[in-house]
Amino acid sequence: MQPLDGITVVEFGTYVAAPALGNMLGMLGAEVIKVEPPGGDPTRSVTPWSWANYNCNKKSVCLNLKTSAGLEIFRRLLKQSDVLVESASPRAIRELRIDYRSTRKINPGIIYCSIKGFASDSSSANRLGFDSIAQAEGGLMYVVRGEGMKPSRVGNPCVDLGAAGFGLIAILSSLLRKPRRGDFIEIPLYDVVVYWNGYWFPYIDLNQREPVDLGTSHPGFAPYGVYSTNDGHVFIGVLSDGHWERLAEKIGLPPERRFRSVRGRNEARDEIDGILQKTISAMKSSEVLSLLGDDVPCARVNSLSDIYANHELRERGVVRRVTHGRAKLSIVLPPLSRSLLRPVRMTDTPLLGSDTMRVLTRLGYHRDTLIKLRDDGVIE
Repeated sequence: MQPLDGITVVEFGTYVAAPALGNMLGMLGAEVIKVEPPGGDPTRSVTPWSWANYNCNKKSVCLNLKTSAGLEIFRRLLKQSDVLVESASPRAIRELRIDYRSTRKINPGIIYCSIKGFASDSSSANRLGFDSIAQAEGGLMYVVRGEGMKPSRVGNPCVDLGAAGFGLIAILSSLLRKPRRGDFIEIPLYDVVVYWNGYWFPYIDLNQREPVDLGTSHPGFAPYGVYSTNDGHVFIGVLSDGHWERLAEKIGLPPERRFRSVRGRNEARDEIDGILQKTISAMKSSEVLSLLGDDVPCARVNSLSDIYANHELRERGVVRRVTHGRAKLSIVLPPLSRSLLRPVRMTDTPLLGSDTMRVLTRLGYHRDTLIKLRDDGVIE
């Protein structure tokens, strides 16, 4: 038994946010029915690596919601489901009349989770929004830039995945409510980034200015950042006076009195960075990490290939292999409790419409009707 055995989820969304949320619900035992348009989720062909990562453990039902018959099937499916996860555009939801108010007339007990670019009660409610839009408007592109650099996008769908995580928390909370009832959950991508950047709001209140040129530096600590070695890069983050004392001792930095306090090091940030960089540039990354060991926070700056080659991740079951078409691909499981993920039997990504007939038969459609719906282009 898994926590969500007996729970049926309809997933109506493409790309990453809704699929990642549906993927986690499936791993926790829910039956996840992914409703795809004719031709399927674009990630099947455009970004197959994304498709493989976030669409295992699901059933695929292909419906043409631009037809009245397709919409009727979708509504019947919602009537017999516990949760709807959707990330369609606000316009599409309005035109199809599958907003929460309409949906709860069909199923008063449904938990409706909507992932959008912007909140429905904001002035940007009708705008199209996705991960990079939220990164830009929410300030994430601003805080990842270094000195002299233009704002830059984080190179993975972190906002989509963050939204999926918050959606999972909200859905599980609704399922646990006693007595259980219908609920509307809204996760705006913009709000996700603003929540992350809320870390800096009190800083602005206290200093009457925003932090600048963050990149890998931090206005509260020094030295704190990425330093070049003779074969790569390492990150070192000194969070306390004790860290500094051990760093200075092990690397051989000047034991100057003015560097012994956080305030003194922050005031001499550029000088310390210069001294540390000069010392480390002649060393190998492995040598720096070996010297500092567990005494000073430090890390090698790994490439994606470095992480991919980490056998420990596969031994721990964090990375698993699934089939996508004829290819075997590596996917990464979400960092949920091992006791929850250990019994998960990963199923391969579904072929487009592979479960349409079975699911619709369960809804009460007869074989002759299904054949006609397929011939009419309503289902695939």
